Amino acid sequence: MMQGYWHERMIARLLIALSVAMVIFHIANIIRPTLPPVEAANVHLAFGLALVYLSLLRKAGSRQSVAWLLLLLAASLVVSGYVAINYDALEDRIGLATPMDTAIGIVTIVCVLEATRRTFGNAIPIFTIGMLLYAYFGPYMPGFLQHTGFSFVRLIGNVTTYLTGTYGSLLQISTTVIAIFMMFGGFLSSSGASNFFVKLALKLGQRLSSGPAQAAVVASGLFGMVNGSPVANVSTVGIFTIPLMKRHGYSSKFAGAVEATASTGGTLMPPVMGVSAFLMASITGIPYATIALHAAIPGFIYYFGLAFAVHLHSKRLGLKPKPLLAKADPRLVSLVEGATFFVPFFLIITLMMLLYPVGYTALLGTLALLALMVARGFIYGFKLLPAPSAEVAPIGAAPEARVEHSEAPAASTLLGQFIAGSLDGAQGAARIGVVCATLGIVIHAFTMTGLAGRIVYGMATLSGGSQFNAMLIVAAVALLFGMGVPTAGSYVIVAILGAPILTGMGVPLLAAHLFVLYFTMLSALTPPVAAAVLVASQIARAGYWETAVPAIRLALPGMLVPFLYVWEPGILGIGTPYVIVSTTIAVIAGIYAFTAAFEGFLIEPCRLYERALLFAASAALLSGGVLSDWLALAGAVPLLAVGTLHYQRRRLALGAGTS
Repeated sequence: MMQGYWHERMIARLLIALSVAMVIFHIANIIRPTLPPVEAANVHLAFGLALVYLSLLRKAGSRQSVAWLLLLLAASLVVSGYVAINYDALEDRIGLATPMDTAIGIVTIVCVLEATRRTFGNAIPIFTIGMLLYAYFGPYMPGFLQHTGFSFVRLIGNVTTYLTGTYGSLLQISTTVIAIFMMFGGFLSSSGASNFFVKLALKLGQRLSSGPAQAAVVASGLFGMVNGSPVANVSTVGIFTIPLMKRHGYSSKFAGAVEATASTGGTLMPPVMGVSAFLMASITGIPYATIALHAAIPGFIYYFGLAFAVHLHSKRLGLKPKPLLAKADPRLVSLVEGATFFVPFFLIITLMMLLYPVGYTALLGTLALLALMVARGFIYGFKLLPAPSAEVAPIGAAPEARVEHSEAPAASTLLGQFIAGSLDGAQGAARIGVVCATLGIVIHAFTMTGLAGRIVYGMATLSGGSQFNAMLIVAAVALLFGMGVPTAGSYVIVAILGAPILTGMGVPLLAAHLFVLYFTMLSALTPPVAAAVLVASQIARAGYWETAVPAIRLALPGMLVPFLYVWEPGILGIGTPYVIVSTTIAVIAGIYAFTAAFEGFLIEPCRLYERALLFAASAALLSGGVLSDWLALAGAVPLLAVGTLHYQRRRLALGAGTS
């Protein structure tokens, strides 16, 4: 750590000042954009690099590390200042870089890659360096990898001071849209939203035998709608829900698997979708509101499948409903809390449906949240209502199973909440900003070398012209690139390489990109990395592999959904109301049958032939949702037959027990 109280205090104050300034800049840039997009992106990147390196300085462990970080911080400010001061001149001489432009470009690449490495690990920077080397050494490459190559000066300029690459569309979308959504999430977090979501989920689940597991599903889904990071979701919600599930009677490995699977699905859920939807809008040109709207049904199907699985597992174990909360907040207090968090959600969704600009929509949602936080602070400050409990405390909770937040908000703490929300939101926006700058280099290198087109052609050839084979290849590539890489990064890379294969075979553009996003998201559950499983297994004190296996099993029905919506876009909400509703119902019923067959339990334990019937019902319902209503209806017959048999056996057993 940096030595000295004054150093620590100075950095803390600088972080607060920069975070608040970043929030104000982005709000002002949306209300009245006075800077050209690239200039605004340059300011956004300057804030991002400064916040990343200042945050790292607080954790620096040696003088050498401190000196290196200070050098990077100073260099980041110099390159951002150079671009700001010389913006018009850089525009005029695009393609004709001066020696100073080249030097600034080199320093920019170093600053951005190091910030990305410190924030997201080695994978993305190493891949980026590999692409830069490939762009330079192209003439010496064998076979289809060969291209004409680029001079050193031209290469550096193309990805930096020609105002492309680093300053391209990804950084611009981070500036205008992603940043304000991250700030919205920061203010939600600082105002105690995760506390409220967990308590709400517990209250809803108290009458269910699967109550704690359903609480994990609901709370992780709600928190993931804004957070979008599986690892952060597990760390925030799982520290409470996993011990609670274990005490309820679930095994450690199953409790960890439920939380990991539930937290991973947040990437699919609007409005934030792990920021990948914003990048998708930039790459495809499809409006973000359209992407979010059509991604909602697959997201809900994913959580329906998970809810079915934990319910049937609980029934098979013979678990009973139990009271979960030791102390519930008064109803009026819950209403105030609910209004504070849900009104901004509904406002954002409504405005998006009305096709307002996405950045403006997020801004209005953020301002509404801030206004409601102020109103709530006055209500509690003037004792009009008792403040909600600041800790989620289930009955018999162990210390490690409590989610603690700051004291419930009062008028005197509003400034503290604003500062905490600014810190959280600005630092989240900073991390996304630097990785978008790095991914901009990757995209530009793929484009200018023509490598993306050659890889797409090679993968299409490998598929043999089969759409199903192409989907399998793209899914495998998405899972591969997602290992240890944040979803946003892996999505961008695979979207360049994999989505064109699918669209070339007639798959709608939106369905192709959501297919890629779905499988890059699921890489958080698939070994050998499976970051969400790793964190969940540590909290659950279970083995990594023994947690990963049930996590994959729980997510398996959801893994079928992308294949289905490629064949039938009705699952994405595309088509007539009849097609959308009938297809969605058939898919949900098919997933229920599949889950029951896998779990070996419907209303009571299944016999072998009943499991076979349920698998057959699942196959017919899922394929019927895509191919034919009659096939789906045929699939409903064995599902209803097994359900009827179980119901009759249960009635007979109960009758025998009472006689």
